[in-house]
Amino acid sequence: MTTLEWAAIIIFVVVALAFIGWMYSRSRRTAEDFRQRYGPAYERAEKEYGKNEAEKMFEARERRVEEFNLQPLSDAQREQFANEWRSVQATFVNDPGKAVGEADRLLNEIMKTEGYPVEKFDERAADISVEHPDVVEKYREAHRIEQQHEQGKASTEDLRKAMVDYQALFESLVGSEKGRRAGA
Repeated sequence: MTTLEWAAIIIFVVVALAFIGWMYSRSRRTAEDFRQRYGPAYERAEKEYGKNEAEKMFEARERRVEEFNLQPLSDAQREQFANEWRSVQATFVNDPGKAVGEADRLLNEIMKTEGYPVEKFDERAADISVEHPDVVEKYREAHRIEQQHEQGKASTEDLRKAMVDYQALFESLVGSEKGRRAGA
């Protein structure tokens, strides 16, 4: 082989290694971005489905939510929902199970008002994870407790935890504009 041929081979190998390194770095960065943005929800999906499938799943969620016509709540709507939430909390004192059910119903109403489809819980939780990743696991846990209550298997302490978890989602949806789509 001539010197020119050897030089071409060396250049090709260097370029190929650089490309492989770039792809590896990009892949690591993408996974880290998802971990940082979605936290425990992404980590759970990564353990269950593997890194590549988890990334595809969260990218699909993001694309799906982009298609929604999400609208921020007006000040009047926020005030109305805040009043309803206070009423739900007051109900907890005398009837914790009823309060948890009302909290779930109110959160569904808020999500629907903002433009989320609310038919199926798993899809609703996945959709919420895009804009409210910090509270989606609490939402899942509160819903699980509510399901247990319907089967007569939740204690008052469980119901209290469900209300606290539902409140985290309520505050994220209705509370401050921080982390919300308003203006986006």
